[in-house]
Amino acid sequence: MQFKLLNIHKFVGNFATSLVGTFIPLMIYNVTGSLRLAVLFLFGQCLCRLISNHLFRKFVNKYPQTALMVRIIPLLIYNIALIFLEDFMAVGLIVVIISYGISLSLKNNAYGVLLNYSSKKKTSKNIVATRVVESLSAIVACVAGGLFIDWNQTALIIFSLSLYLVSVIPLFIYFIINRKKVGFNKDFTSNAAVEYDKDPELKQKRKSIVKTFIIQYCIFYAVFCVVDPFTNMYTLHNFIDQPTFAQAGYITAMFYVAHLAGVLLVDLLKKKFDLKITNTVFGVVCAVPLVIIPFIQNYVSIYVLVFVFGLSYSVCSYFMMDSLMTKCKIISATNKALVSRQDGIMIGQMVADLVVIIFGQVLPVFFVMFAALIVYAIYTHIVEEKLRKKLVDYLENNEIE
Repeated sequence: MQFKLLNIHKFVGNFATSLVGTFIPLMIYNVTGSLRLAVLFLFGQCLCRLISNHLFRKFVNKYPQTALMVRIIPLLIYNIALIFLEDFMAVGLIVVIISYGISLSLKNNAYGVLLNYSSKKKTSKNIVATRVVESLSAIVACVAGGLFIDWNQTALIIFSLSLYLVSVIPLFIYFIINRKKVGFNKDFTSNAAVEYDKDPELKQKRKSIVKTFIIQYCIFYAVFCVVDPFTNMYTLHNFIDQPTFAQAGYITAMFYVAHLAGVLLVDLLKKKFDLKITNTVFGVVCAVPLVIIPFIQNYVSIYVLVFVFGLSYSVCSYFMMDSLMTKCKIISATNKALVSRQDGIMIGQMVADLVVIIFGQVLPVFFVMFAALIVYAIYTHIVEEKLRKKLVDYLENNEIE
């Protein structure tokens, strides 16, 4: 039931927040005329998310449903700040950065924890299902937001906030009803971890392998997520010459259409191929459009390249999430790994943002993203096998199959 409620919330909540959230960098550029300020927002909110991930970690792990309800506060703050951004530029931008960062921190960590708590026996299947829901809501929101943001921004913000509040109520009610049940909102403890923790020496060994896994997944995400700001960067690149929110919405929607197709494709690929090899191939394929698309003017070609990128990105993203949740569940470190994952995501995204801030133009970041994906494809291929062997050794030493 919790997983179904999570996906209902994800569809409605993501749709509500993406109506405005997708276009914030463009809105800042539209008001300020400064590319650096628009990208400074992206960098600043990543930094705030990184800090918030650790400040609110215990709260989110224990009360993820409440965290999603509390998220309405930073949502309200940054939306109000956006309305008055032109009148209170410096203060408004700082308020937007901080509140938006806290909002996304609460959302992403709560989503990860809830997926963990509701995926005890169906991790892979549930990852596919939740990615489908996320993509569908984002597609609708990007198109609708792009069309209506020029019409009445204030009305769109009010509608967005109201819809989000409605979306989180079922999850909060579920929390109130089930909060006293044994095992509710608690991370899983595997048989292997239980056996290891009976012996002080083996317990120390488990802590060592947990540390290794957490560091490696943080590195995986830090390298891969350099490409995360691609849609923001590319739509900014276009917006400078053609300032239309609708076109930005269509391009971002195409990414999510491809993401949806990739989620469905990976469900078939994993039945026939080794996902480690598949991840490496798609990592390289994902890199190719990045060094072509900035120089293309034809929109049919642009949509094709965005689709190729989004499809490949989705396959790699699934591979990492499935690997993390499957392996870390065995060593009873899923929530710790999910926080580490968020740290890696923020570090990778900030690298891309810094490139644009330093150079004062978008073009160089596409080549940095290309290089990051090539490194990711090679690095994960080598290290994933080492992690698998460590996990096998861990289980064999414990005589647990």
